[in-house]
Amino acid sequence: MPGTFVFIHGTGIPDSNGDAYRIGQILAKHEHFHDWKVVCPPWAERLGGTWGNPADALPPDQRGADAPESTGAADFDDLVDMLGDEFEKEIEQPSPERVDDEGGTEDPVQSAVLAAATTVLANNRAAIAVAAGNFIRNVFFYFNDRNNIREWVAREIAAERAKYDGPMVVAGHSLGGVIAVDALTYREQPKTLLVTAGSQMPLFAVLRLAEPLGGGGVRPFKPWLNFYNPRDPLSYYASTVFPPESVFPVGSTPHAESPVDSEIRRPKHLPEVHTGYFEEDSLYDGIWDRLGALGYV
Repeated sequence: MPGTFVFIHGTGIPDSNGDAYRIGQILAKHEHFHDWKVVCPPWAERLGGTWGNPADALPPDQRGADAPESTGAADFDDLVDMLGDEFEKEIEQPSPERVDDEGGTEDPVQSAVLAAATTVLANNRAAIAVAAGNFIRNVFFYFNDRNNIREWVAREIAAERAKYDGPMVVAGHSLGGVIAVDALTYREQPKTLLVTAGSQMPLFAVLRLAEPLGGGGVRPFKPWLNFYNPRDPLSYYASTVFPPESVFPVGSTPHAESPVDSEIRRPKHLPEVHTGYFEEDSLYDGIWDRLGALGYV
């Protein structure tokens, strides 16, 4: 049964066309989603504007002539790998800065590790500043212009919903999951499943940074399927913050509750443990199973 898969990106340099191609290639290989339409609302590209190079805010001697202007997800992964390699080298063969420094903690092992980490971070501060700045920029932007972004995304979803009465999945990764919950809550959508992966919405709700608040506050959109990885430091559990309730009227069938949390165990390591949810077949299998349990397919 064909349907519509709406993907909402999170942090980092936005590339909605690239997201649509990537998700489309994955769905095309899946036995159940191969004939689904992929839509990636370009919320950051349309509303976020442009920004400068974070390296410009560093001291001149730390900017580096080769500091990148921006970083995508692949560049961020490469940066993490490179920092790991340099840290290993620094541990094995200390730089002059470490040898000359007599400070540190009383524990020589801890002191050596902290000194090595400090040296590696200082030597690569320009690349780190660009990666970190581009990673968190959309978070601050979203909370600064939340209502406008939420309404824009909600209109995009509603426009797609109006084109077709088949099943729809609205899936958000990381911050995109926060936006997806925000955009769908308060709005009834027939045959629509909300999916979040590696999302901070439960954390933001606990910190009272986001509605729906849970615990007697505004209830989130349902049905909601939340994927988390216990090794992902940026993923959170939804059903402990938002106590599950019935999706359909009590006594009707099928019986289903929302939100539901589903564990993903791959990838195993950073950064892919956070960035790689939508590359995993088990995520799409879980989505399809949930659609079936809801009677949407």
